[in-house]
Amino acid sequence: MFDVGTKVRLLASSARKQTSPRRGSLGYVSRINEHMYVDLERGAIVALANINFFRYGFEKKTRLERKEVGVVFPIIDRKKGDIQGQVLRLKDLVEGRGDSGWAMKMLSCVTLKPVMPLTIAVPVSNCGESLVDCSVPEFKSWIQSYLDSSSFNNFLETVLMTGHHTRSNYPPLANRAIWETLRSMVMDNDYRKHQFSNWIKSREKVITDLRMITAMAQRNNKKINYLGTLDLFIRNPKMSKSDAYNLMSGFVFNKPLIEETRHTLLPVASTPVLEYLEDIESAASVLLVLSDSLERKYSQA
Repeated sequence: MFDVGTKVRLLASSARKQTSPRRGSLGYVSRINEHMYVDLERGAIVALANINFFRYGFEKKTRLERKEVGVVFPIIDRKKGDIQGQVLRLKDLVEGRGDSGWAMKMLSCVTLKPVMPLTIAVPVSNCGESLVDCSVPEFKSWIQSYLDSSSFNNFLETVLMTGHHTRSNYPPLANRAIWETLRSMVMDNDYRKHQFSNWIKSREKVITDLRMITAMAQRNNKKINYLGTLDLFIRNPKMSKSDAYNLMSGFVFNKPLIEETRHTLLPVASTPVLEYLEDIESAASVLLVLSDSLERKYSQA
């Protein structure tokens, strides 16, 4: 559902305790489990995610806590109309209204230890402040999301092993030092704390360098995953709704990629598959609007 390092806001959460990620919480995604569950009856895709939170709810206190949560994306049907109403009904289910046992049931489908919040997480479309000006916990949370990511760590190891960094036209990345620093931060907590202190003093350069590295990593992973998805769609153009949503779950908030998929599949895919893509775009659009509205409501309170 999200790339590593995506900043998200919880539009809904089954958590109620002050010490848990409640509605309004902010953090950066470090992992999304590939195993997902599709509930067509209630209209939901459910997966597990690790998120480095720097704010719980709308409290003023900042924090840096890594939590595993269930994340939900709505499966809507535009033909039924009232798309926002369909999304809000799922939000009610996540928060325990209508069917108090649904959240636990969904978590049980993706984990053997369903003792965590079920949430609706939405990318923050307008962060309001840049990483240069944000709080120290948020800056650390952003970096930590990559250090905690197994896919990012695998990318670091591959680059160091093959020497691909020497091909970069950007001098800092052509130098092995920054790649070694990142790997040491992954492996050594004491070194990580020391390096955080140094990086906070030179945020702009760190942000530039790390964004270039993470863009390389995400481009590599996304290309592999996306081509695999397209291949499955082309070989099975009449696949079931459940299978189609499972395949597209990794790109639900990526509008350009969905547009590219639609354009590629037009000559070969069945009408239902193309309609599912339209439904995904509509649901994502509503979630972004509701999430931004939630933040404005509480920031003005």
